[in-house]
Amino acid sequence: AESGGQVGDTGVLLIGGDVAEDVSINNYQDHLSHTLRALPVLDTQKRQGAIVHVLEAGHGLQVGDSVFALVDEDRRWHIRRHHTATHLLHAALRRVLGSHVAQAGSLVGPDVLRFDFSHPRAVSPEELAQIETLVNEEILKNTGVQTDVMSFDQARDSGAMALFDEKYGDSVRVLSIGNFSKELCGGTHVRATGDIGLFKITSESGIAAGVRRIEAVSGLAACQYVRGISQAVAAVGDRLKAAPAEIPERLERLQEALRASEKQVASLRGELAAEKAAGLMTRKQDVDGVALVAAEMPEMTGDQLRSAAQSLLGGLRSGVVLLAGASQGKVSAVATVSDDMTARISAGELLKAFMQQFGGRGSGKANFAQGGGGDPSQLPSAVAATPCLLQSLLAQVHS
Repeated sequence: AESGGQVGDTGVLLIGGDVAEDVSINNYQDHLSHTLRALPVLDTQKRQGAIVHVLEAGHGLQVGDSVFALVDEDRRWHIRRHHTATHLLHAALRRVLGSHVAQAGSLVGPDVLRFDFSHPRAVSPEELAQIETLVNEEILKNTGVQTDVMSFDQARDSGAMALFDEKYGDSVRVLSIGNFSKELCGGTHVRATGDIGLFKITSESGIAAGVRRIEAVSGLAACQYVRGISQAVAAVGDRLKAAPAEIPERLERLQEALRASEKQVASLRGELAAEKAAGLMTRKQDVDGVALVAAEMPEMTGDQLRSAAQSLLGGLRSGVVLLAGASQGKVSAVATVSDDMTARISAGELLKAFMQQFGGRGSGKANFAQGGGGDPSQLPSAVAATPCLLQSLLAQVHS
């Protein structure tokens, strides 16, 4: 039954009739007859000292039924491998990270093992490699796995590790793996470490303050995981026209080329913004003695708008520039005011009033402000209303 982090067994209950000697979980359907029926066992749990078999709704047993239980042996073997691998992992963690490491929870299933442990920081890739190597070295030694039943005091005196929150009776079961690991455990395990086959860590993460989690696979699950990585590496190699060992260098060269291209694109966009800005000088308006250029510049980012606005203000020498645009559905806007005009108008106040027209937000200082958000479809009308906004703000200062 489920216990100590190990999931419960599953299988089949064969009810009634005679059961053939060669029946197994893989061929029981061939043995079914009108006097023999099968009830799948979905899970097994402990309840008040008994092992409870969980069946599908609507199925049950009658007093006097003859019952033959078939455990799913393949699944149990996968669980065994993961459980023994968990003990090896615990011991390896303490050797690499220190004796402060203590188990804080675990899950042992047929497809994966999960181990939570106390540790104040992330485990480095180098440490993970050490831990994984230690476990696989113990697997290759094919060390026998021994179980002994003894008193709790004897187990403690022998150096066996116990879970911090587990309740133990007078008699306990101690699982020993050579001189590498000794823990109190009531779960199922392999006969020797070589039965595990292969151990592979798949992830390491933090789940709480001072608590880390490692997920790993063993046996066929580890083989499948490694095969998946190998296939992914091969696919990348095919795309890059490179052997697996050449992939890192090829990727580095591609990244360098991409960075160079991005710089070139940024430079070209800056030049384009400057050209567009120069063309906007014809839109200069006079608002109560203040030169204003307000325009919509589609598909420009905030940085490009800022560059264009500064270029325009340099051409004006004295005045106010407000530019807005939408790129990939996101609105950006900037406002800039020449130093000689900041006493009459603040860029921050102008942009804030501008953005409020279509639900955006903006803020800044007297000579520069920027903002974003809101409904892009409202930009044209908001830009057209900028002279009125500026006039209103100038009138407030004058009054």
